[in-house]
Amino acid sequence: MNNAALTGESDAVGRSGDPVRAGPLLEARNCVFLGTDVVAGSAKAVVFATGAATGFGRIFRLAAAAPRQQTPLQRQVASMARRVAGAAPAIGAALFAAGENRLWLRTYLGPVRRVGGR
Repeated sequence: MNNAALTGESDAVGRSGDPVRAGPLLEARNCVFLGTDVVAGSAKAVVFATGAATGFGRIFRLAAAAPRQQTPLQRQVASMARRVAGAAPAIGAALFAAGENRLWLRTYLGPVRRVGGR
């Protein structure tokens, strides 16, 4: 079995149907786990846990309980968004003023005619 999804180990580990001593479930040589890969051989298994009671359920609970923190990229994007939002009124005012000036020029000079037939 390749248990890399649960343990991070990339080496395959053998499994056996023989009884084992009590201990950590991930070290039990007679258990296979959801999300792990069969590398060689064949077997029959008995399901004894589902959902939150599985190894992935444990990982999910641990991840859900961890405090949420922003990544450095998320902090930089948020900072840039605040800067752009802060500059938006000034940019909008400049564009509005440019639009008013263009309107004033058209009123003063009359309609603009293009040369060259286009």
